[in-house]
Amino acid sequence: MRLALAALFVIATAMPAGAGQLADPPAAGPERGGSSRVIWGPTGRLLAPGETTVTTYQLFVVPAVQVGITSRFQLGIGAPAYRSVLIAPKVKVYSRGASERSSLRTDIAAGVAHAWVPGVGGGGYAYVATTYGTIDAAVTVTGGVFYDSSGATKPVLAVGGERRLSPRVVWITDNHFTRDGVLTAGGFRITGPNKSVDFVLGWLIAEEGVAPLPMLNIGWKY
Repeated sequence: MRLALAALFVIATAMPAGAGQLADPPAAGPERGGSSRVIWGPTGRLLAPGETTVTTYQLFVVPAVQVGITSRFQLGIGAPAYRSVLIAPKVKVYSRGASERSSLRTDIAAGVAHAWVPGVGGGGYAYVATTYGTIDAAVTVTGGVFYDSSGATKPVLAVGGERRLSPRVVWITDNHFTRDGVLTAGGFRITGPNKSVDFVLGWLIAEEGVAPLPMLNIGWKY
């Protein structure tokens, strides 16, 4: 029941309005809308060839760089807590829409985020993400699996969304569901000419209880 209610909330707040109408011209700034990520989870979209984003998740705890290599391939490199190396390739599987008659589109991408921790081993997250909507309002549904070097796996379902509230402000939400609990988050992305800042409040819901998880992400686009 909790999973269903959370999913309905995400879809209701992020579903595109005015289907069939062209979106307003995008404002300047990275990740203003239609980005390749929600809060921390991926979308079905990729960066354009030659585009580069630098993001520091949780302020400067997890720095990451994403580069659009081709129209169908994007590569990410990160250093979680500066004690490990993260490699995150992402491939476009399907893309359709955004014609002159409609700004709606469907994008599907598959990828892996794999980390190596010295002296501990490796593990990561493999996924397929589907995004439906416009650059101003979209829903992303992602199915994936967490894995580690021991061979253990854990399936995860994610539902996220984004909706533009003004040229500089985007509402974002990202919700991950596993058999061990729920990580749900929502907040605002404030954008400028070259930078975006995510102000987000998350909640970790598990059998042991509920714990708040405030987040601050800063991104630059080149």
